[in-house]
Amino acid sequence: LGRWTQLFTQTYTHTTENLPPSPPMGRYNGDLIEVSNGPSIRHGKGEYSYSTPHPEESKPSFYTYSGDWRNGIKDGSGSFTLHDMSVYTGDFLNGEITGKGRREYKDGSWYEGNWKDGEREGYGVEFLKEKEMRYEGIWKGNKREGKGKLTWGKDQSDFVEGVFSNHKIEGDGVSVTTSVVYRGTFENGLFSGQGVAQFRGGKDGATLGTYEGAWGEG
Repeated sequence: LGRWTQLFTQTYTHTTENLPPSPPMGRYNGDLIEVSNGPSIRHGKGEYSYSTPHPEESKPSFYTYSGDWRNGIKDGSGSFTLHDMSVYTGDFLNGEITGKGRREYKDGSWYEGNWKDGEREGYGVEFLKEKEMRYEGIWKGNKREGKGKLTWGKDQSDFVEGVFSNHKIEGDGVSVTTSVVYRGTFENGLFSGQGVAQFRGGKDGATLGTYEGAWGEG
């Protein structure tokens, strides 16, 4: 950033015509610091609203960030409203969603956990409202990837638990539904290989039969 000629903070409003290159139609309210070799930069607390062209739509996408700034970039804690009206609240690092945070979606779905460069990475919990589905476990590159448990239904009593790869359970695991309890191996999310299944039915969920042996996919 060069040598400081003056260091201070102030609250003000301006348009992007006085800012370094950034998305068009932006508006910032918050703290600034002045530097000797350029315009003032965002540093401290502030809110920035802006729009960018959408690659698939004729209308631009709108965003709003409110929170911590460091040397002109998002860094610290903040709240970020994205173009789809989902809202992320949590950590930022070097301008990216990185650390711990929660993203809530317009339909009532949400994800809370670890992030890296805007993607789900590490431990986290996802709830999908429309499907009444909840996943708790490890993520990698926005995918269920590692040890986890996926539950669904109104009472969340149906589930699969084990190691996931590309969103689907692989290898040894357990599946429990109202009709069958399976313990064994999975491939691409389906029963495959060696396993034991107990078939259930009736109001009391009594065991109707048991199969132990090899399974094809399914």
